[in-house]
Amino acid sequence: MNFDKIKSDFPKAWEWLSDWAHPQGKSFTYYLGIGWRSSMGDRDLYEFFDAQEIYIRQNWTITDSEESEKMEFFCAIWEYNVCISGTDDFPTRAAAESSAFEKAFEILENKLK
Repeated sequence: MNFDKIKSDFPKAWEWLSDWAHPQGKSFTYYLGIGWRSSMGDRDLYEFFDAQEIYIRQNWTITDSEESEKMEFFCAIWEYNVCISGTDDFPTRAAAESSAFEKAFEILENKLK
């Protein structure tokens, strides 16, 4: 997760995340020349967004052609019981999750305005 980009692009959501993380025993540290790093893992981000009623659901597809079999990952983002956004297809689960987290930060930023 690129927390430098999140802090820059979504300042209100960043502050909300920071306020949520502190009581959970999670922290953010800025390293000169490296940027923001966190003790949070992806599971923590799922829980954070769940607490904001923004739900990220992973999924995948398998394309089977004569040449090869290919697995692609994508995420859907739900607010309450309505799918409000999704990601493109990615070759890895981590890339799909990263894109979904960024979209979720954007959604939260807009909710906090």
